[in-house]
Amino acid sequence: MYAGKYQNVTFIVPESWLNYDNIETEYFMDFKTHYISSYFVDYSNQNVINFLNKFRQKYSIEPTLKQFAFQGYDITYYFLSSLCEKGTTFQACNTPNDYLLSTKFEFKPLNANTLENSFVNIFKIKDYHFVEATNDIDEEDTKVNKKKR
Repeated sequence: MYAGKYQNVTFIVPESWLNYDNIETEYFMDFKTHYISSYFVDYSNQNVINFLNKFRQKYSIEPTLKQFAFQGYDITYYFLSSLCEKGTTFQACNTPNDYLLSTKFEFKPLNANTLENSFVNIFKIKDYHFVEATNDIDEEDTKVNKKKR
């Protein structure tokens, strides 16, 4: 089976597929594999670069998702900003996600007393780098869509 035969196929897979080291990266790229995760860090983002530099300088270690450096920053920044902006009326809060590093928050009511973050990150491998899939449209995808019209 070769990906060239399946140009209109995109795989949507859990992030755990990144742990498969017996599958070549080229296959994931050829099949336009998109990964679903709660967290994704875009290392080309200027806010991430600034955070990395400050974190490394202060703690002399590399921040990682597994050690919760990015999540700790995002959660603290989001909720403290929300508290400053709206006080305790959190449900009415519209704090922007522009400065967050690894996730975003889009709260939806789960029931009368509970809110749930419904945001998920979708990313893919492009030119051997992870990129946010929702902001990256392939030239091939554009060509295929134009042919369908």
